[in-house]
Amino acid sequence: MYLNTASVSEGTLDTYRKALMKYWQPLYATRPIDSFTVSELKQDVAEIEWKSMKTRNNVLIPLRQVFEMAVDDEVIERNPAEKIKNMKHQKAEVDPFTSKEAENITNYLYANNAGPELIYATYIQFAFWTGMRTSEMLALTWNDIDWNRGAVKVSKTRIRGQLNHQTKTNRAREVFLNDKAKEALYEAKRLTYQFGEQVFRSPRTNEAWLTDKPPRVVFTAALKALGIRHRRTYNTRHTYATQCLMAGMNPAFVANQLGHSVIVLLTTYARWINGEESNREMDKLKVVLEKT
Repeated sequence: MYLNTASVSEGTLDTYRKALMKYWQPLYATRPIDSFTVSELKQDVAEIEWKSMKTRNNVLIPLRQVFEMAVDDEVIERNPAEKIKNMKHQKAEVDPFTSKEAENITNYLYANNAGPELIYATYIQFAFWTGMRTSEMLALTWNDIDWNRGAVKVSKTRIRGQLNHQTKTNRAREVFLNDKAKEALYEAKRLTYQFGEQVFRSPRTNEAWLTDKPPRVVFTAALKALGIRHRRTYNTRHTYATQCLMAGMNPAFVANQLGHSVIVLLTTYARWINGEESNREMDKLKVVLEKT
Protein backbone atom coordinates (compact mmCIF):
# COMPACT_ATOMS: atom_id res chain seq x y z
CA MET A 1 0.00 0.00 0.00
CA TYR A 2 2.84 2.36 0.84
CA LEU A 3 4.57 1.84 -2.52
CA ASN A 4 1.29 2.44 -4.35
CA THR A 5 0.61 5.73 -2.58
CA ALA A 6 4.05 7.26 -1.92
CA SER A 7 4.42 10.79 -3.32
CA VAL A 8 7.97 10.50 -4.61
CA SER A 9 9.64 10.34 -8.00
CA GLU A 10 9.77 7.08 -9.96
CA GLY A 11 13.49 6.76 -9.29
CA THR A 12 13.08 7.22 -5.54
CA LEU A 13 10.11 4.85 -5.49
CA ASP A 14 12.18 2.18 -7.22
CA THR A 15 14.95 2.65 -4.65
CA TYR A 16 12.47 2.28 -1.79
CA ARG A 17 10.94 -0.83 -3.38
CA LYS A 18 14.35 -2.47 -3.64
CA ALA A 19 15.16 -1.56 -0.03
CA LEU A 20 11.92 -3.06 1.25
CA MET A 21 12.35 -6.25 -0.75
CA LYS A 22 16.03 -6.74 0.06
CA TYR A 23 16.13 -5.85 3.75
CA TRP A 24 12.68 -5.87 5.32
CA GLN A 25 10.52 -8.38 3.45
CA PRO A 26 12.77 -11.35 4.32
CA LEU A 27 12.59 -10.42 8.01
CA TYR A 28 9.05 -9.16 8.45
CA ALA A 29 6.75 -10.26 5.61
CA THR A 30 4.81 -12.78 7.71
CA ARG A 31 4.66 -10.74 10.91
CA PRO A 32 1.54 -8.88 12.12
CA ILE A 33 2.44 -5.19 12.02
CA ASP A 34 1.32 -4.67 15.62
CA SER A 35 3.79 -7.26 16.95
CA PHE A 36 7.00 -5.22 16.75
CA THR A 37 8.95 -3.65 19.59
CA VAL A 38 11.46 -0.85 19.31
CA SER A 39 14.20 -2.96 20.86
CA GLU A 40 13.62 -5.75 18.35
CA LEU A 41 13.90 -3.39 15.39
CA LYS A 42 17.05 -1.81 16.83
CA GLN A 43 18.59 -5.25 17.25
CA ASP A 44 17.79 -6.27 13.67
CA VAL A 45 19.20 -3.01 12.28
CA ALA A 46 22.35 -3.44 14.35
CA GLU A 47 22.94 -6.96 13.02
CA ILE A 48 22.82 -5.99 9.34
CA GLU A 49 26.22 -5.42 7.73
CA TRP A 50 25.63 -2.06 6.07
CA LYS A 51 27.68 -0.95 3.10
CA SER A 52 27.76 2.51 4.67
CA MET A 53 25.89 4.57 7.23
CA LYS A 54 24.33 6.48 4.35
CA THR A 55 22.87 3.23 3.00
CA ARG A 56 21.54 2.39 6.46
CA ASN A 57 19.86 5.77 6.79
CA ASN A 58 18.29 5.55 3.33
CA VAL A 59 16.98 2.00 3.83
CA LEU A 60 15.26 3.03 7.05
CA ILE A 61 13.15 5.67 5.27
CA PRO A 62 10.60 3.30 3.65
CA LEU A 63 10.50 1.11 6.79
CA ARG A 64 9.47 4.11 8.89
CA GLN A 65 6.89 5.10 6.30
CA VAL A 66 5.24 1.66 6.25
CA PHE A 67 4.80 1.77 10.01
CA GLU A 68 3.61 5.38 9.77
CA MET A 69 0.85 4.31 7.39
CA ALA A 70 -0.26 1.76 9.98
CA VAL A 71 -0.37 4.56 12.57
CA ASP A 72 -2.49 6.69 10.25
CA ASP A 73 -4.89 3.75 9.80
CA GLU A 74 -4.97 3.32 13.60
CA VAL A 75 -3.72 -0.25 13.30
CA ILE A 76 -0.92 0.62 15.74
CA GLU A 77 -0.63 3.50 18.18
CA ARG A 78 3.04 4.37 17.75
CA ASN A 79 5.66 3.99 15.03
CA PRO A 80 8.40 1.72 16.48
CA ALA A 81 10.83 2.53 13.65
CA GLU A 82 10.66 6.23 14.50
CA LYS A 83 12.88 5.55 17.52
CA ILE A 84 15.72 4.35 15.27
CA LYS A 85 17.74 7.46 14.58
CA ASN A 86 19.95 8.15 11.59
CA MET A 87 23.68 7.72 12.01
CA LYS A 88 26.16 10.41 11.11
CA HIS A 89 28.25 9.64 8.08
CA GLN A 90 31.11 11.33 6.31
CA LYS A 91 30.05 12.71 2.98
CA ALA A 92 32.28 11.55 0.15
CA GLU A 93 34.31 14.34 -1.43
CA VAL A 94 33.49 15.26 -4.99
CA ASP A 95 36.04 14.10 -7.54
CA PRO A 96 36.04 16.38 -10.60
CA PHE A 97 38.14 16.05 -13.71
CA THR A 98 40.80 18.67 -14.27
CA SER A 99 40.32 21.16 -17.09
CA LYS A 100 43.09 19.39 -19.02
CA GLU A 101 41.42 16.00 -18.56
CA ALA A 102 38.07 17.41 -19.69
CA GLU A 103 39.72 18.87 -22.79
CA ASN A 104 41.52 15.62 -23.61
CA ILE A 105 38.36 13.54 -23.19
CA THR A 106 36.30 15.84 -25.40
CA ASN A 107 39.00 16.03 -28.09
CA TYR A 108 39.36 12.25 -28.07
CA LEU A 109 35.62 11.72 -28.55
CA TYR A 110 35.49 14.15 -31.48
CA ALA A 111 38.55 12.57 -33.07
CA ASN A 112 37.36 8.97 -32.66
CA ASN A 113 33.71 9.32 -33.66
CA ALA A 114 32.33 10.30 -37.03
CA GLY A 115 28.99 11.03 -38.65
CA PRO A 116 25.97 10.42 -36.38
CA GLU A 117 28.21 9.02 -33.64
CA LEU A 118 29.58 12.51 -32.99
CA ILE A 119 26.52 12.85 -30.75
CA TYR A 120 28.57 11.12 -28.03
CA ALA A 121 31.15 13.90 -28.16
CA THR A 122 28.52 16.65 -28.10
CA TYR A 123 26.78 15.03 -25.12
CA ILE A 124 29.97 14.89 -23.04
CA GLN A 125 31.08 18.38 -24.07
CA PHE A 126 27.67 19.77 -23.13
CA ALA A 127 27.83 17.93 -19.78
CA PHE A 128 31.28 19.32 -19.01
CA TRP A 129 30.28 22.91 -19.78
CA THR A 130 26.77 23.19 -18.31
CA GLY A 131 26.96 21.06 -15.18
CA MET A 132 23.48 19.72 -15.87
CA ARG A 133 22.49 16.49 -14.19
CA THR A 134 22.39 13.37 -16.37
CA SER A 135 18.64 13.06 -15.84
CA GLU A 136 18.16 16.67 -16.97
CA MET A 137 20.18 16.20 -20.15
CA LEU A 138 18.22 13.09 -21.12
CA ALA A 139 14.98 15.10 -20.85
CA LEU A 140 16.30 18.11 -22.79
CA THR A 141 14.29 19.15 -25.87
CA TRP A 142 14.97 21.70 -28.57
CA ASN A 143 12.05 23.76 -27.25
CA ASP A 144 13.95 24.20 -23.98
CA ILE A 145 16.69 26.15 -25.74
CA ASP A 146 16.52 29.93 -26.15
CA TRP A 147 19.05 30.52 -28.91
CA ASN A 148 18.74 34.31 -28.79
CA ARG A 149 19.44 34.59 -25.07
CA GLY A 150 21.90 31.71 -24.99
CA ALA A 151 20.09 29.85 -22.23
CA VAL A 152 18.46 26.50 -21.51
CA LYS A 153 15.32 25.99 -19.43
CA VAL A 154 15.70 23.03 -17.07
CA SER A 155 12.30 21.91 -15.83
CA LYS A 156 12.13 18.12 -16.19
CA THR A 157 14.12 14.91 -15.82
CA ARG A 158 14.22 11.42 -17.27
CA ILE A 159 15.02 8.66 -14.77
CA ARG A 160 15.09 4.99 -15.78
CA GLY A 161 13.29 5.93 -18.97
CA GLN A 162 10.46 7.70 -17.14
CA LEU A 163 9.90 11.38 -17.97
CA ASN A 164 9.18 13.51 -14.90
CA HIS A 165 7.93 17.07 -15.32
CA GLN A 166 9.97 18.35 -12.41
CA THR A 167 13.62 18.60 -11.44
CA LYS A 168 15.34 16.90 -8.52
CA THR A 169 14.78 20.03 -6.41
CA ASN A 170 11.22 20.61 -7.74
CA ARG A 171 12.33 23.98 -9.05
CA ALA A 172 12.81 24.97 -12.67
CA ARG A 173 15.91 27.00 -13.49
CA GLU A 174 17.70 28.64 -16.39
CA VAL A 175 21.21 27.59 -17.36
CA PHE A 176 23.19 30.15 -19.33
CA LEU A 177 25.37 28.77 -22.09
CA ASN A 178 29.05 29.50 -22.57
CA ASP A 179 30.75 29.14 -25.94
CA LYS A 180 31.74 25.50 -25.38
CA ALA A 181 28.17 24.53 -24.48
CA LYS A 182 26.79 26.41 -27.50
CA GLU A 183 29.31 24.70 -29.76
CA ALA A 184 28.13 21.29 -28.53
CA LEU A 185 24.47 22.21 -29.09
CA TYR A 186 25.04 23.51 -32.61
CA GLU A 187 26.78 20.24 -33.52
CA ALA A 188 24.01 18.20 -31.88
CA LYS A 189 21.39 20.19 -33.78
CA ARG A 190 23.01 19.23 -37.06
CA LEU A 191 22.87 15.58 -36.00
CA THR A 192 19.47 15.10 -34.35
CA TYR A 193 17.18 18.10 -34.86
CA GLN A 194 15.40 16.51 -37.84
CA PHE A 195 14.41 13.41 -35.84
CA GLY A 196 12.26 15.01 -33.14
CA GLU A 197 12.20 17.19 -30.07
CA GLN A 198 14.69 15.27 -27.88
CA VAL A 199 18.22 16.65 -28.20
CA PHE A 200 20.30 13.56 -27.43
CA ARG A 201 19.54 10.43 -29.48
CA SER A 202 20.96 7.10 -30.54
CA PRO A 203 23.14 7.47 -33.65
CA ARG A 204 21.93 4.06 -34.80
CA THR A 205 18.15 4.20 -34.29
CA ASN A 206 17.61 7.98 -33.98
CA GLU A 207 15.45 7.24 -30.94
CA ALA A 208 15.87 9.41 -27.86
CA TRP A 209 18.17 8.00 -25.18
CA LEU A 210 16.06 6.79 -22.25
CA THR A 211 19.08 6.17 -19.99
CA ASP A 212 22.65 7.41 -19.97
CA LYS A 213 24.09 3.94 -20.65
CA PRO A 214 25.01 4.55 -24.34
CA PRO A 215 27.11 7.70 -23.75
CA ARG A 216 28.40 6.27 -20.46
CA VAL A 217 29.88 3.23 -22.21
CA VAL A 218 31.63 5.44 -24.77
CA PHE A 219 32.84 7.81 -22.04
CA THR A 220 34.30 4.96 -19.98
CA ALA A 221 36.11 3.59 -23.02
CA ALA A 222 37.61 7.03 -23.67
CA LEU A 223 38.95 7.25 -20.12
CA LYS A 224 40.57 3.84 -20.49
CA ALA A 225 42.11 4.73 -23.85
CA LEU A 226 43.51 7.99 -22.47
CA GLY A 227 44.79 6.45 -19.24
CA ILE A 228 42.61 8.78 -17.15
CA ARG A 229 41.47 7.54 -13.76
CA HIS A 230 37.89 6.28 -13.91
CA ARG A 231 35.12 8.52 -12.64
CA ARG A 232 31.40 8.53 -13.35
CA THR A 233 29.99 10.66 -16.14
CA TYR A 234 28.11 12.50 -13.35
CA ASN A 235 31.49 13.94 -12.34
CA THR A 236 31.31 16.19 -15.39
CA ARG A 237 28.87 18.19 -13.23
CA HIS A 238 31.45 18.51 -10.46
CA THR A 239 34.01 19.55 -13.07
CA TYR A 240 31.84 22.43 -14.27
CA ALA A 241 31.14 23.57 -10.70
CA THR A 242 34.79 23.61 -9.67
CA GLN A 243 35.91 25.32 -12.89
CA CYS A 244 33.35 28.09 -12.32
CA LEU A 245 34.46 28.60 -8.73
CA MET A 246 38.16 28.57 -9.57
CA ALA A 247 37.42 31.20 -12.22
CA GLY A 248 36.13 33.44 -9.42
CA MET A 249 32.46 33.37 -10.37
CA ASN A 250 29.89 34.43 -7.78
CA PRO A 251 28.90 31.34 -5.70
CA ALA A 252 25.25 32.41 -5.67
CA PHE A 253 25.20 32.49 -9.48
CA VAL A 254 26.99 29.14 -9.74
CA ALA A 255 24.56 27.58 -7.24
CA ASN A 256 21.61 28.76 -9.31
CA GLN A 257 23.14 27.37 -12.50
CA LEU A 258 23.59 23.97 -10.87
CA GLY A 259 20.19 23.90 -9.18
CA HIS A 260 21.78 23.90 -5.70
CA SER A 261 21.18 26.05 -2.68
CA VAL A 262 24.12 28.31 -1.83
CA ILE A 263 24.64 26.34 1.40
CA VAL A 264 24.92 23.03 -0.47
CA LEU A 265 27.35 24.60 -2.95
CA LEU A 266 29.53 26.04 -0.19
CA THR A 267 29.69 22.77 1.75
CA THR A 268 30.20 20.57 -1.32
CA TYR A 269 32.83 22.66 -3.05
CA ALA A 270 34.45 24.51 -0.13
CA ARG A 271 37.93 23.33 -1.11
CA TRP A 272 37.69 25.01 -4.49
CA ILE A 273 36.09 28.18 -3.17
CA ASN A 274 38.79 28.64 -0.55
CA GLY A 275 41.66 27.37 -2.68
CA GLU A 276 43.31 30.66 -3.61
CA GLU A 277 42.65 32.20 -0.21
CA SER A 278 44.24 29.18 1.50
CA ASN A 279 47.34 29.54 -0.66
CA ARG A 280 47.65 33.21 0.27
CA GLU A 281 47.37 32.37 3.98
CA MET A 282 50.07 29.70 3.67
CA ASP A 283 52.31 32.19 1.88
CA LYS A 284 52.16 34.37 5.00
CA LEU A 285 53.61 31.50 7.03
CA LYS A 286 56.25 30.95 4.37
CA VAL A 287 57.49 34.52 4.87
CA VAL A 288 57.85 33.91 8.62
CA LEU A 289 59.71 30.64 8.10
CA GLU A 290 62.14 32.27 5.69
CA LYS A 291 63.09 34.79 8.39
CA THR A 292 63.91 32.12 10.98
